[in-house]
Amino acid sequence: MENNTRSKKEILDKINSGYLLLDGAMGTMLQKNGLKLGVPPESFNITHPEIIKKITTDYAKAGALVLTTNTFGANSHKLLKSGYSVKEIITSATQITREVANEYGAFVAQDIGPIGEMLKPVGSLSFEDAYEIIKEQVENTTADIIIIETMTDLNEMRAAVLAAKENTNLPIFCMMTFEQSEDKKAMRTFLGVSPSEMGIVLESLAVDAIGVNCSNAPTEVIEIIKTLKKVTNLPIIAKPNAGLPNINSNDYDLSPEDFAKDMGKLLDVGATIVGGSCCTTPL
Repeated sequence: MENNTRSKKEILDKINSGYLLLDGAMGTMLQKNGLKLGVPPESFNITHPEIIKKITTDYAKAGALVLTTNTFGANSHKLLKSGYSVKEIITSATQITREVANEYGAFVAQDIGPIGEMLKPVGSLSFEDAYEIIKEQVENTTADIIIIETMTDLNEMRAAVLAAKENTNLPIFCMMTFEQSEDKKAMRTFLGVSPSEMGIVLESLAVDAIGVNCSNAPTEVIEIIKTLKKVTNLPIIAKPNAGLPNINSNDYDLSPEDFAKDMGKLLDVGATIVGGSCCTTPL
């Protein structure tokens, strides 16, 4: 299979010339396709590659120009007891995604999520160890883009960005996930990071796009997008959930039609790179 890696210039030209459509959820799609509780979603790259390819192909058919590898938790900490190495998981995931991307003319993005252990002083993981964990992930990629998402700790995000910048020459997209404060007057990450803090720090690190993903419905991230537009000139990413989970239906509360309608509001306030998180689907 040909690699057909896309150039950084081609990708940056694309994101700076208009709108770019990302794909949607992988984890909730895998749950619908038989993923059992306690099984690493990334193991499906090896045990059920046909499922990963089908989901990825459906997103490509729906128009996604960035196809994300099934590697959200593909780090040595989360894979410790899985029986698979980081290299095995990332290699298999990228091969599957690249095959689809080659067919549909899309970009391949390596997905990097939180390590799964808090950094000091909140937790016990050092900044240097976090860097090395993420370095192992990016060193094993043949993707076109690095996507770092669902972060709540700005120090962990910094470790991830530095590992990506110092060990690859790929464009870097960064997203953090925010929740409403108790007084409902502000949005912050679980560890207290504000959208403006994220924007200022990540622009200083010279990443290529920043934004928000997960945890909120489209209309609930409008103010985050507006804030980011005030503090940075970088392209803004919006990748929200399909609303909130419904405990009765075991689904999320926004229909595809409502989600699409609300995403238009994010474009109106400045988002130019858009996609979906939990419970969004290709259809």
